Amino acid sequence: MRWFLTLCCAFLLTTVAAEPLSKQNQAAFYIEKYGRLDSQHPQARQAQTIFERVSALADKKLNRWPQLVVIKSPNNHAPLALALADGSIILSQHALNLAFNADPTTGHARLAFILGHELAHLANGDFYHHSLFNQINGFKTIETQIQQTLDHGKELAADERGFIYAAMAGFAVDKLLQPDGQNRDFFRYWQQQLPSDSDKNSHPSADTRSDSLRQRLSELLQQLQFYYFGVRLSAFDRCDDAIYFFQAFQQHFPARELLNNLGYCYLQEARKELGNEAYTYWLPLLLDSQTQLAQLALPSGTTRNGSLSTTAKQLLHKAHEFLQAASEADPYYVPAWVNLAVSAFYADEIYVARAAIEQARELAPDDVAIQTLRALILYKEGLATDTWPAAITLLQQLASRHDNPLLHYNLARLLEERGRSGATQQWQLLAKQAQQLPSPIQQQVCAKAACDLSHKTPKARQQWKTPLKLGQYIKRDPASLAVLKAWSSQDFDWQAEVYGTIYQHPQQKMALLALAGYSEMLVWPLPETLSNAQLQPYCDQPLIERPLAHQYTLTHCPHHWAALAHGQQMEIWLIR
Repeated sequence: MRWFLTLCCAFLLTTVAAEPLSKQNQAAFYIEKYGRLDSQHPQARQAQTIFERVSALADKKLNRWPQLVVIKSPNNHAPLALALADGSIILSQHALNLAFNADPTTGHARLAFILGHELAHLANGDFYHHSLFNQINGFKTIETQIQQTLDHGKELAADERGFIYAAMAGFAVDKLLQPDGQNRDFFRYWQQQLPSDSDKNSHPSADTRSDSLRQRLSELLQQLQFYYFGVRLSAFDRCDDAIYFFQAFQQHFPARELLNNLGYCYLQEARKELGNEAYTYWLPLLLDSQTQLAQLALPSGTTRNGSLSTTAKQLLHKAHEFLQAASEADPYYVPAWVNLAVSAFYADEIYVARAAIEQARELAPDDVAIQTLRALILYKEGLATDTWPAAITLLQQLASRHDNPLLHYNLARLLEERGRSGATQQWQLLAKQAQQLPSPIQQQVCAKAACDLSHKTPKARQQWKTPLKLGQYIKRDPASLAVLKAWSSQDFDWQAEVYGTIYQHPQQKMALLALAGYSEMLVWPLPETLSNAQLQPYCDQPLIERPLAHQYTLTHCPHHWAALAHGQQMEIWLIR
C-alpha cells in the first residue's frame, strides 16, 4: 500500500493561548454547549483508535497532553476541528462524517491527517485569542470569527507536520492527493463542504495545500535511499557506517522502524564490545528492512569478565533509548519489543527485559525465538529462587515441537550450566548444521563438538553480470562514468570519513553507494525470485539465512552479497 504526505486543513481550527484558564479554552465549554458523542458510537470508537496511533508519534508539550473530544453537530453546519490550550482536540460529528465518506483506507487516512494537523497546532501553541468566542451563538459564529484570524503560514506548517505524523503512524496519506470520481482530491472535497466563500478563502487554497504536500512528499522520498543503505550496511555488520545513514533519515522521517534499526545497530556495537560473552546465549535481534515511507511510493572484542565496560554501558543505553522510543511510537511493533528485551538482558536489567518480552509474546504468541528468549529471561530472573527447572522445561517443550538452531543452542547452554549430559546431544545436533550458522555462533558450537566445515560448493563462484564493478574510484574510471552518466545522484557529507554519493537508475531499481569516491555497494534487481539452490553457484561457501522483521529472510553469501526477496522479485546486494 502506498501513501503520500498531504495535509488537509480546510477544517476549522482554533485555540486560546492568551488565557489558558478561560472556559472557552477548555473542552468542557464545547461539551456543555453541543453535547458529547457517545464514546461507544462506531465512529467515535474508530476516531479514538486513530487518535491514539497518531498522537503516539506527535510532538507534545507537557502542559498540553492531547486528548480527543468528539462533540455532536447537525450536518448542515460546517465541519469543526479545534486545538485547545488545555490539550483537547475538539472534533465535530460532521467532520467525522466527511472524513469517513470514502472507503475505509481513505477514510482512516483523512481522519489521521485531520487529527495530525490539530496535534501539530497543539504542539506549536498555535491558539487564537479567547475574545473570538464572545457572544457565540452557534458553529456559524465560531467559524466566521476564527476564519478572520487564521494564519496561512501556520496552517501550511500544521498541514506538513500532521501529514508526516499520519504517515509515520502507517496511514495511506497519499490517498488524500488522489482524485475521486469527481476529480477532487481531499482538499478540494473538504473545501466544497464549507458554507460560504469567506470560509473557503480563510485558508490557503486547496491547490496550494495539495501542491505543498506533493513537494514535501517528493523531498521525503528522496531520503529513502539513506534508510535502505543503512539497512544494507547493517546486514553486513557495518553498523558503524549504517548509523550515519539512519541518522540522516531520522531528520526527515523518525518512524518506529528507523528508531528500531538505530537501537539494533547500537546493540550490534555493544556486542562487539562484549566479545565472546555476547554469545553465551544466542539472543535474537530483528533488523527491519522496510519503512512505512516507502509504501507511500511517489565480531571480535574483549570479554567483560562479569562486568560491563563503560563503552558497553553507553552503547546499551543508546540502544535502550531508541528501542523504547520505537515501542512507544507503535506498541504493536514486535521488533522493538524483542530488541528492547535483548538490550535489557545484556544490561542485566532483567525486569525490564521480562516486561518487554511479555509484550512481544502477547503480540506474537507462536514465535519460537520470542518464546526461547522468554525462557532465558525467566532463568536469569531467578536470583535467589531457582528458576532453571522452569526455563529448561519451557525449552524442552519447544524443542519437542520445533527444529530451530537458536532454540537448540540456548537449550545446550542451560543444560551445560548444570552439567547435564543432554547438552552434548544438542551441541552435536548443531555441529551437523554448522555451515549454516552465523559466524560467532558457529565458533561457539565448533568449540563444543566436531564440525564438518568442508565446503561442497564450487571452488570458483559464478559472477553476477552487473554493469558496474565494485572497488573502483569512480571519477577515474571511464567505464563507471559512462554507465552512471544517465543515473541520478545524491551527495552526502556527514563527517570527514563518511561522505559520498548515492546513484540511482532512472527506471530500474538499481542503486550504487559510493563512499569517499569508491564504489562500495551495488543493488542489483532480479526479475524473479531465485531459490537457494539457484543462488548457491554464485557463492563459494554455504549460504546463510538470516531472519528479518515481518517474516522477511535475508540470504547471505558472507562477505560477498546478500539477497532479499520482495514478492516475485529479488534484490541482490553486492558489497566490495
